[in-house]
Amino acid sequence: MEIKKLHLGCGRDYREGFTNIDINKNVKTDKVVDIENGLPFKDDTFNYIYSRHVLEHIHPEKLKFVMDEIHRVCKKEAIIEIHLPHFSCGKTYMSYDHLIPVSYFTFDCKEFDGFKILKRRLNFMRSELPYTGNRELNKLSKIINPIFSFFPNKAPFIYERLFCWIYPMEEISFKMKVIK
Repeated sequence: MEIKKLHLGCGRDYREGFTNIDINKNVKTDKVVDIENGLPFKDDTFNYIYSRHVLEHIHPEKLKFVMDEIHRVCKKEAIIEIHLPHFSCGKTYMSYDHLIPVSYFTFDCKEFDGFKILKRRLNFMRSELPYTGNRELNKLSKIINPIFSFFPNKAPFIYERLFCWIYPMEEISFKMKVIK
């Protein structure tokens, strides 16, 4: 069985073996797509979708539509991997085009019940810096994240309610399965 993979918002991180899409015409893509207007693929096409720091750039009123489009183009039980800045990170607010603040519980809403959350993780540092070539920083995040992210991941409700503004996380990652 062929595994079909989609990379939403590839930017400078073009991945072999994926259909790479981005809104930016100045980066290498397989297709230029504005995901706020839908995904130009047939129903039940993909087994896996990867998105790193993309969905926070869409307009909040479009998030449900974009997630519905992701659901539509995915096969039953496809895996979705999404990485987003956590709302407590100052970098979230440094960029004028970060439009959606994301919490550990964002995808728990009934609007997203076509997805089953398999895993979610708060990360003190970004889990991967794919196109910077900074291998030392990637190694450092693999050492630091388990240490500094331990408590927030053990008690995310308490963390987000009481401690997130004192001890911010940079990123949140979701791994979900499509339910059809």
